[in-house]
Amino acid sequence: MRTSQKLSGLFAPLVGVAGLAAAVMVNRDWWRVTENAISDMGRVGLRYSYVLNIPIVVTAVLMLYYELGLLAEVGGRVEKV
Repeated sequence: MRTSQKLSGLFAPLVGVAGLAAAVMVNRDWWRVTENAISDMGRVGLRYSYVLNIPIVVTAVLMLYYELGLLAEVGGRVEKV
């Protein structure tokens, strides 16, 4: 596995959590953890929906890159544990 793939696996969750935290801060005037879903901050038509949506997409791409390296590491076979 390449070093870039290892770093991708390390930083992907951090990007996702940082994006979520930023979205909560930007939408804190109306969003409440007990009253709303996280997906409410990314809905179409919302002024700052990109604050949540872009980090989610970046996280998915980073994790996919990591998973490709992991799949190459195990020789292309996936088994039950």
